[in-house]
Amino acid sequence: MNEEKLNIIIANNVKKFRKKQKLSKLKLSYFTDIPIKTITNIEENKENINITTLYKISKVLKTPINNFFKENND
Repeated sequence: MNEEKLNIIIANNVKKFRKKQKLSKLKLSYFTDIPIKTITNIEENKENINITTLYKISKVLKTPINNFFKENND
């Protein structure tokens, strides 16, 4: 798997898990202390996510961090 494909998978999973928890981007931003613009850019795959940011998101979304790397999380 190349880096571009991995970034797309992570972006899709951040969005999917956020919606599953019924959190808006604004609330996720608030609870993680990550700017909403960054959340938006991550979900739209316009910005790479670093491991610290992914960790913060995983904690708020109550999802193990390794789930963000899986292609099929349905």
